[in-house]
Parts: sequence; C-alpha cells; structure tokens
Amino acid sequence: MPKIKDIPEVDRPREKLLKKGSNALSKTDLLAILLSSGIKGINVQTLAKTIITKFNKDFLNITIDDLLAVKGIGQAKALQVYSAVALIKRFYQEQNSTDLIIKNVQNVLTLAFDIRDKKKEHLICLHLDSRNAPIKKETLSIGLLDKSLIHPREIFSSALKNKAANIILIHNHPSGNPTPSRQDKQVAKNIGKAGQIMGIALLDFVIIAKNGHNSFYQELKHNKTIDYMGDGFQMGIFDQFETKKSIYKNEPKFTFIDLFAGIGGFHLAASNLGGKCVFASEFDENARKTYQANFLKHNKDLFYSGNFAGDITKVDEKNIPNFDFLFAGFPCQPFSVAGYR
Repeated sequence: MPKIKDIPEVDRPREKLLKKGSNALSKTDLLAILLSSGIKGINVQTLAKTIITKFNKDFLNITIDDLLAVKGIGQAKALQVYSAVALIKRFYQEQNSTDLIIKNVQNVLTLAFDIRDKKKEHLICLHLDSRNAPIKKETLSIGLLDKSLIHPREIFSSALKNKAANIILIHNHPSGNPTPSRQDKQVAKNIGKAGQIMGIALLDFVIIAKNGHNSFYQELKHNKTIDYMGDGFQMGIFDQFETKKSIYKNEPKFTFIDLFAGIGGFHLAASNLGGKCVFASEFDENARKTYQANFLKHNKDLFYSGNFAGDITKVDEKNIPNFDFLFAGFPCQPFSVAGYR
C-alpha cells in the first residue's frame, strides 16, 4: 500500500487544496485532510475512501460508534470526524434559523432535517416567540416515545424559562413510516391541553421519517398549504381538536355565506335562526376588525380556517365552501369593490 509521500505532490490532498481550492478535491480528499494520517498498512486516502463509501448519504448522521467500527479508526480520529460533522450541522442550523419565521410545516422541516434518519426515536421541542421566530430547539427525549414519560411540566417549565409564546413538537420515526401512532396522538392531546392552560399554544406536532412527514395541524385543517397564522389569527392544535368536536356536536340548521359583511348584521340574524356562517368577505379594514370582534368567540372555525376574505374578487370560487343561503350586505353591487369589476 503506497504511502502519501509516495504519491506525486500534485495529487496529494493538502497540496491540491492549497493550489486549486476545495472545489478541486473529492469528498475522500477532504476527509483525508481531516483524518491527517492513516495506520500501518492503510494510507489516509484509503481510510477516508472506506468511510465515505460505507456511510455515503448517511455521513451527516454518523455516530462515534459507527466510526469506531471502521478498521483503522481509533477514539481520537472518531472524535475528530464526529466533532467536525457536528460543527457543520450547528452552523447550518444557525444560518437557516436567522430571522426565520415559522409560517408552516415546511419551515419546521428545515430545522428538523438532522433527526430524520436517526436510528432512535427523538422528541424535539421548538420554542417560538410571538412572531413564531425560533428561540431554542431542545431535545426532550431519546428512545421510545412514552406518554407516561413525557410530562407537560418538563416541556412548559423550559418554555416559560425561554419566554416562548408557542411551541412545536417534532418527532422522528426510524421505521420510515410517518403515520402517527396511538402514543403520538395521546402525547399531542396531553401537551396541547396543558398548553392551553399555560397560555403557550402547541401549534403543531410534526412527525418526520424517510418516507415523508405528518403534521397534526395540516390534518386538522384538511389543507396542505395553510399557514400557522393567517389574517392575524393563530390556533393551537388543542383548540382545533375542540373546534372539530364541536362541529359534530352542534350541527347547524343551515349554512350561509356573508358577502360585503360590514360589521355582521346578517350574520347575527342568521345565527340566531340556527344558521352557521361558513364564509364571509369584507374589504373595509375597520369593518373587518369589528366583525372579528363580534363573532370570533362564537365562530372560530370561520376565521381560523381562512374563510374570512378581504376582496371577494380575488377569491377562487373553488375555495368557497358549500352553503345553503347567500347574504350580501349594502353596498352590494354598484357601490362595492366587486361591482366595479
């Protein structure tokens, strides 16, 4: 086995890096520089190639035990490589979280890539401020997710300490299947209920795996694109559980939509007759604020589902729910925004 000094200087990793830059080096060359030296009978490039070939796409999730299992890697070299990988991941995470606002599950996934391929189950808590900007990402447990071991006290004591306004739980499934288990659902309900009492909303419980992801928030919304906050409203998943239950407990006599809603005269009258408003529109900002103040408490689903629109002319009719009656307030046609178009 040739030694590094026997390789032409132009092909040696260090010399190549100095003369041509990192883009001219292979992953094997870069790792060889990090390892610095090989062992008797195995030069450093061969050792580096063995590691790259063995772990390939899983390299960023490599563990110290994985490295120690490679012939020629002792504790010192294992710690050297593992620390370098951890440092890269730390910088990547901080760079991607700077000024990041968590608007939807896609933003959550960018902060959770590091646990997707973990061989053990991890439960992560993402602490957010009132704008949904990340404050801290905390590992709560490693191993099987057990609802009896995940106590709200530990979760919310840390959230309070970090002055979090909202939290998101992130959990990986090593099996590759992102479907929530019964334990997952129970943990989500328990933490969501505790969050409502504490005044810190559990916005979502996201499960990630090799074969995809699952968001409790998206499932409850029946909408894969809706953001956590829309038109200034935000609802934790416990509130959504309750809203979903109330929909089936209190079936309305009829449904209606309220166009050019004003401050809600038609809404009030129709609601008193047993109807439920499933869609409304009002373009005047002052009227919108009054309408929200009047009906948010009694019809949360209207606002949290994104069905309180501004300019009706910008709404695709496919996004308007089915209804029994349509009410349109004054000014309705020639004096309305829609009437001019």
